[in-house]
Amino acid sequence: MSEILEGINPELNDMIRRGQLSGKKITALHNLRIIVDRYAVNDYVSEEECSKLKDKYGAFPNVRSWGDYFQTEIASRYFEYSDEEFLKIVSTVRFDIIAAVKIFSGKSHEFFEQIELDAVSIMAIDSEIWTDDQAEKAHLNILMRYYIEMGLEKSEIPAEDEEWFLIFSENASVKAG
Repeated sequence: MSEILEGINPELNDMIRRGQLSGKKITALHNLRIIVDRYAVNDYVSEEECSKLKDKYGAFPNVRSWGDYFQTEIASRYFEYSDEEFLKIVSTVRFDIIAAVKIFSGKSHEFFEQIELDAVSIMAIDSEIWTDDQAEKAHLNILMRYYIEMGLEKSEIPAEDEEWFLIFSENASVKAG
């Protein structure tokens, strides 16, 4: 367990001490960080920005990589969820990152522009009344942002993630149908 705790961002230490994260959640967060950082080429906070923050505040930020970002974001937003629900959220993030690589790799500049245009028009509408098509387009924009900001264009999907992705997709299709 100590190896797993070493893979947990220090921002989550208080939550762990308070018992807000079960062992299953901690393990899932550890694995999520590894997976996200395996794909992300760019840092969440650039080295230049980290240096500026250190100069200003005397310390580097704890949330520097995309793995740090997703780990702390998921933990702080969903810690009250059951282990099962929490693990589904973590799996969905993994799925979305792999999906972003699959969807956007090799696509034209025009494809990216169309996603952006669709999102701009949708964002003017209250999300509570989005159609399924509008929600899908908004989600596609989120995946595109991941793709661009994380530098996923340089990522390759390992065989183990390809297999996991297919199984996750099949299970999601069975549950939806």
